[in-house]
Formats: sequence, C-alpha cells, structure tokens
Amino acid sequence: MKILLRTLLIWMTLIPAGIVEARTDSARPNILFIVGDDIGFGDLGISGSVTRTPNLDRLAKQGTFFTNFHVSPVCSVSRSMMLTGNDAVEVGLAAFDYAIYPPAEGKPGYEAHLTRTTATIAEILQDAGYRTYTVGRWHLGGPGHGGEGPEKWGFDRSYGIYTGGANH
Repeated sequence: MKILLRTLLIWMTLIPAGIVEARTDSARPNILFIVGDDIGFGDLGISGSVTRTPNLDRLAKQGTFFTNFHVSPVCSVSRSMMLTGNDAVEVGLAAFDYAIYPPAEGKPGYEAHLTRTTATIAEILQDAGYRTYTVGRWHLGGPGHGGEGPEKWGFDRSYGIYTGGANH
C-alpha cells in the first residue's frame, strides 16, 4: 500500500483534486490526489520555477512525481484519461460538450461525456473500502450535460461544478 500512496500522492495533470480515506482499516494509508489544471511541471518550485510552492514541493518530495504523461489539447479529455487509464475515445471523450465535429456526432467514442465502457480509479478505490471525494471542475458530463456526475462515478461527495468554463 505504501507504493500506492507514493504513486498517487502527487500526480500533476488535469483532473479534479480528490481525497481518498480508508473507511475502516486505519492501517491503510489515506491518499491525496492533487491535480493542477493549466500548469506545467516548470511552474512548481520542485521543478525549478522561481515561483515558491513550498507545500506542493513538500508533498512531491514525499510522493512520486510523474514526468511522462501525455495530455490532450483539452483538459476534460485529459481528465477522462487520467481517471480511467484509458484512451479518451474508449471512454466517450474523443469530443467534448461544446466541440463535436459534425461527422463524428453519434458515433461511439464521441459521446462528449464518460460512458460506461470503463471504471474510474475512484470506483476501484471505493470498492476497496475507501471514501472518495472530489473538489473542482468535473467537465465529464452530468445532469443536463449528458452523462453522469462524479457521484455516479465512485465519489462519495463532490464539491465543484459539472461544466468547464462555468462560473465558479
């Protein structure tokens, strides 16, 4: 479990922040999964930035710092890949809610929201007895936007918004 904690402690890319805590077994580690939206590795002090980020630097030193993740040009698509470990086309996010290429509309993979072809890491951790929470933008579908919100994808509680570019 210590390896899992180190692997997930600080994973900088483009999905909402999540907090995971063990439900019953106090010997299991709590997991803090932090994601920075619209930042790069060079924006953090630990990577050489002149900007001071002491708290993030301290967390990164205690965890694992990933340097070989390939994002898509759009954060919601990258978020879908990070939550599921799958290519965006496999999970319905080859397009996103306000930019569907007309010839792709209605085709599998272009639903513009997460589809039930996969599970999220939150669902897997929840099945393992963890409580899961998310804070921040979801932008993977939800009521009124196609698909389902985070509460249907393995998060016990969600504190954020469904859409991208909305009023926070």
